[in-house]
Amino acid sequence: HLLIDDKVAHVVKEIFDLALKGNGVAKICRHLNKQHILRPAAYAAERGETGFERHFEGNEDKRYIWSGNSVRSILRSPIYAGRQYEKQETPL
Repeated sequence: HLLIDDKVAHVVKEIFDLALKGNGVAKICRHLNKQHILRPAAYAAERGETGFERHFEGNEDKRYIWSGNSVRSILRSPIYAGRQYEKQETPL
């Protein structure tokens, strides 16, 4: 089963709330950037996941610059939306 990450759950909720109020991806990005919220790759790097630090080398401010792709992938993800599908096998 999935566990909710309480450290960032409020960010995901805020993204969905803003979208439901009619805000587009670009406006949501500007809002998150203004709030100085770590973007997903920066949060993963903080948690010790590898392969993300290269995105921020030489410019720490990039840790807080959200891309449209990040917001869009959260909004499109069935897991963030609360839908999870389990693989079901048909008996032979």
